Amino acid sequence: MNFIKKFHIILLFLLLTATNVCFSQDFLLSTLTNELDFQKEKFAKNENKPYFIQFNATEIYNFQASSLFGSLISSDIEHARYFYPELRIGNYKIDNTHISDNMFSQRDFYFGGFPTVLSIEDSLFQISKAIRKSVNEDYKKVLEVYIKKNKKYNNAEENNAISRNDFSKAHANQYYEEPYESIDFNVEKWENTLNYITESFRKNDYIKMAGANVVSNISRTYNVNNEGSSIVQNKQISQLNIILLIKCDDDNLAPIVKSYYAFSLDGLPNKEKQDSIITEIKNIVNQLKIAPSAEPYTGPCIMSASTSGVFFHEIFGHRIEGDRLNSIKDAQTFKNKIGDKILPDILSVTFNPTIKKYKNTDLMGYYKYDDQAVKAKEVKVVKNGKLVEFLMSRTPIDSVSISNGHGRSSFGMSVVSRQSNMFVESSERVSEEQLRKYLIKECKKQKKKFGLYFKEVSGGYTSTTKFSPNVFNILPTEVYKVYVDGRPDELIKGVSLIGTPLTMFSEISYVGDGSSVFNGYCGAESGFVPVSTIAPSILVNKIETQRTFEIKNEESEIIRPDLIK
Repeated sequence: MNFIKKFHIILLFLLLTATNVCFSQDFLLSTLTNELDFQKEKFAKNENKPYFIQFNATEIYNFQASSLFGSLISSDIEHARYFYPELRIGNYKIDNTHISDNMFSQRDFYFGGFPTVLSIEDSLFQISKAIRKSVNEDYKKVLEVYIKKNKKYNNAEENNAISRNDFSKAHANQYYEEPYESIDFNVEKWENTLNYITESFRKNDYIKMAGANVVSNISRTYNVNNEGSSIVQNKQISQLNIILLIKCDDDNLAPIVKSYYAFSLDGLPNKEKQDSIITEIKNIVNQLKIAPSAEPYTGPCIMSASTSGVFFHEIFGHRIEGDRLNSIKDAQTFKNKIGDKILPDILSVTFNPTIKKYKNTDLMGYYKYDDQAVKAKEVKVVKNGKLVEFLMSRTPIDSVSISNGHGRSSFGMSVVSRQSNMFVESSERVSEEQLRKYLIKECKKQKKKFGLYFKEVSGGYTSTTKFSPNVFNILPTEVYKVYVDGRPDELIKGVSLIGTPLTMFSEISYVGDGSSVFNGYCGAESGFVPVSTIAPSILVNKIETQRTFEIKNEESEIIRPDLIK
């Protein structure tokens, strides 16, 4: 008998030891899971217990370095852990996030304020204490909002009048990626690289600023909820930016911006590519220095594939993000348009976050599960010009009740439906040479001496609210006049591409036969998220531009390390 007792004790000890070894492989995951169980038990008998609880955590390693005119000005590595809970009180029909039809009703875009900082050491005491404090504070805030909103919907008749649920149910998913074996940013190499790039522009007096920076973010995110989902996934995004300010002959400053994205630092331009970029920039600098300022223009243009990508992201992509259709303040451009023609017949648009690369280019909008633990999936939003579907988070709209894996946010902000990898495709394409011929033909038809060619852009923005005109603004950095009489193309500066979405869609007439990737970060209600657009070049029969504001050269404000003795 004593032998059996001892055997059981030894066996129990071995099982507990084995469990601890398993958990120690991912301390944060086991802690989140245990704390979630603790909270479920704590709230079990509470009249206003949360019907949905999701714990979100991230562990990040950030490396950033900057150089100016061949001199390093910053270099830093950050290691941190953060946590925030999402609590929903009520039920799937109506909860604390409910948006009424009141113009001033709004969703609270922070669940409990800023994320809670966790120990970067595997300290059960500190991390558990921080999680419990964060949950308690968040619960009080969420409960107050729920009680206030529930006063209006506290009887069956009013509750039944609500046309859509506040939250959709989702399949319980489990996914786990192993942690990175090691993290090495190769700091010295990239510090030298930045200095090498910016040193190349040191000798030109009319280059008033030549800077470069590299940023690499490695994140390991955790999403664990009481529906049974447990998602752990890794992501690394690296970015190289080169920014110059040129003093032009008219004494204005003109910017040149070049950005490159890849998952790993090794995927960024190598030495050979860097030399090619430097040569290209110097060529643009020489042209930009003497380039005339643009005048307001209406007429035809060609948008390069990368410019077209920004164009579609801004004027189209934001208008098919489903959450916007719940806001009475949004213009809701495509509400009730399912099945209607919204783009030219030749165009189809698909979002697919499951694709990691396009040819040899990393796609920043790639992920396997969204921020609500929903599996990423391909979503065809436009087929042959007709609207088919919206991008959806777990917040239903009148016409769609479930998520399609596009609930995204910056860490700590409430999730809404956002773009991922957008693919713009055409059933009819022409060569780039033919596209140029069509541009000249359209210019002659409109009696224009030239058309415009938008080669490079730095980004753009758009408005979708009812309180302001639904316009967009694309910010080009490299624009050329294409003359009808055969003169060489001429670089111009100070161009801003503006317009209204529905008008611009109808003006697309031809599509080029090549596509390229535009990577970047998109800022909206739920913060900044990485996105990609894969689009072809396009000919637009009529666009409108305006002059950008002028940046005057102020010598006293320019800091040049090479002049400091």
